[in-house]
Amino acid sequence: MSRADEKVGMGASIYAPGDLNPNAKQDPTAKRLDIYKTEPIELLKKISKDFFKPDLLKDHGSTYHAQVLRVTKPPVTSVKPGSVFAVIKTRTDIPFPTDLIELVARIPELHSHLPFPSELGEIPGPHQKIIDMHPTFYGYVGNSAIPKVGDVVRVNVNTDTYEASVTESPGVSAGLFTSLVAAFGKGKKEIVGESGGNFVPTQTFQVNKGTALGALTESGPSFKKGERIKKQTTLFVCHETAGVGTAKRSATRAAERGSGVHFWCGRDGRVLQQAKVEQRLPHANWSNYLSVGIEVSNLVWIRAGQVAKWENMGFVVVGPNAGASGLLGREGLKTEHGIGSRGTNYTLPTEIQCRKTWEIIQSLSTNPPHESIRIPIKFPAAPGGKFIWGRYAGDEKRAPGDYVNGTKTGATTNWWKGAKNAHHGITSHSRWAHSDGLFIEYYCLGRASIYRNNSEGAYFAAIGALLQPEINKGVLRWPNREYERAGRRAYGDLPLNPAVRGMDFSASLEYVSGVQYA
Repeated sequence: MSRADEKVGMGASIYAPGDLNPNAKQDPTAKRLDIYKTEPIELLKKISKDFFKPDLLKDHGSTYHAQVLRVTKPPVTSVKPGSVFAVIKTRTDIPFPTDLIELVARIPELHSHLPFPSELGEIPGPHQKIIDMHPTFYGYVGNSAIPKVGDVVRVNVNTDTYEASVTESPGVSAGLFTSLVAAFGKGKKEIVGESGGNFVPTQTFQVNKGTALGALTESGPSFKKGERIKKQTTLFVCHETAGVGTAKRSATRAAERGSGVHFWCGRDGRVLQQAKVEQRLPHANWSNYLSVGIEVSNLVWIRAGQVAKWENMGFVVVGPNAGASGLLGREGLKTEHGIGSRGTNYTLPTEIQCRKTWEIIQSLSTNPPHESIRIPIKFPAAPGGKFIWGRYAGDEKRAPGDYVNGTKTGATTNWWKGAKNAHHGITSHSRWAHSDGLFIEYYCLGRASIYRNNSEGAYFAAIGALLQPEINKGVLRWPNREYERAGRRAYGDLPLNPAVRGMDFSASLEYVSGVQYA
């Protein structure tokens, strides 16, 4: 009988080292042996060196399975100093997430030198001193069950110190748990993880109830290539058209090609609905079976030699060549760093386009038109107070094959397919394909967090984010007042909703002095 079958305290299994986290040692003989080129002595040296390697967990990575010893359920009102949430709290005025939980957990391979507590949970007693010897982890409940004592969860640790620290304060035992792996009492053979690397589900934001969808949209050209109904809709994907023209013209062309998306938002903020939200449309690759999307009319990325042309047609451009047209008021938007799929310039959508997109999301999340629509206000690609700009595959950094070269990578797509916890919330197409939607996704994060009733603030914070040199390293902070101030200074007196020649126009838009509308 293995120690995993023994019971103690409240009936929890005691897991021995190797039960939850098999040592990740590679078989040194697994490499192909070339009898003509391999020196036998050299091979024996390598086998001996690998076999007697002192750190058996060196190649294991930062993700471990751990057994829960104590759980503090929501709402968590305070966190350990130095934890990632304490760091976020010092930098922003965002309240603690309503679905944040705290747990203490034991990793057998790291904590076998500590005694196993005689009891688990929050019941007072001398066993609490033993529980407190173990590391504390924080995480979001999200769409999964709250772990119970004895359950096995997936957690992240610092691979240099083997402490549960993912913060800027080394040595603080306050890390992240990412998901429930196996319920209490199940054997180790049933402990199977989900795909998704070190992915940490983001918090769920509480927002006011949205307007009914019918009051926000108009009927558009219908999607005519059959009608397939999704079992459930849990993800909202932001797109940009990467072209000029009216929303109606773009939707009509898409319908004629047999493609489409649920909503099309013109430059003036009018939204056309092309299909029922519960209908499956070919708009976002792997996610079509569970997502709904919007196309926002915008040119998006332009090269240096094109800036003057498009500014003269009405676009406001941010990037190293902003102001090339000589039009007044553009100089503040010029950057020393490139932005976008070719490291160049980005054309801003209007404030009203961003606002209407948020209103559609808010409506779908809080006032859904169909029982299968369950979109939480959360952001899979904004972990721990950071916003990843570009491809995303579960880490706190940009994934390879990102927007810098505009490539579509199978590895990123495969991560999204497997990371079930990431299938809920708001994201953009740029996360796994193309290079669109990031600005609007960032704006929506601002509306969900500190700009709940302030569309202009969220819009300027998103512009300020584009101005940060670290954008090309792929990691930005969440929307904040500093970014907002930078965006306001750079944008100056330009209209928030400038008209563009050849695109949608209504009273919502303004003509800009010097632009060639004729």
